Amino acid sequence: MVASIIRSARASENKTLTELTFESKGFWNYPEKWFKIWNEELTITSDYIKKNIVYVAESDGALSGYFSVVKRTSDFKIEDVIVEKGYFLDHIFIKPSFIRKKIGTKLITHALKLCKKMGVEKLKVMADSNCRGFYEDTDAAYLGEIPSNIENRTVSLFEYIIEK
Repeated sequence: MVASIIRSARASENKTLTELTFESKGFWNYPEKWFKIWNEELTITSDYIKKNIVYVAESDGALSGYFSVVKRTSDFKIEDVIVEKGYFLDHIFIKPSFIRKKIGTKLITHALKLCKKMGVEKLKVMADSNCRGFYEDTDAAYLGEIPSNIENRTVSLFEYIIEK
């Protein structure tokens, strides 16, 4: 396990977080054409950091990962599936050299504590299928598969129930 601290992200760290996001997503060797589709959703702007809950993990003086939580104020539809409004773990990415070193678990624990303080009862996650084991290991309930923005691909929908 790597020693790390978790702190609020700074708006000026947006480019570093974007680079970390693409590097982390690249760990799974997806086709380059998928990254073009994901470009907008994986690009972290200063405004995104200012408007949402974004925390980073620092390990050995470098950013090793981050998460963001967003509140969706209305239900939304993905193909034929309606996803209910609420709080979502919008991003959680770990620098590949820190994957499997418990940084992700620390970030999830921190996110759930923040949600509890805010009175959030459920935190939903639309997760890459490669990460399914991670969410199961951190006690997220698997709700099923929903369509991805990549044709003929799904993502896993999970939910954390936050104790009062």
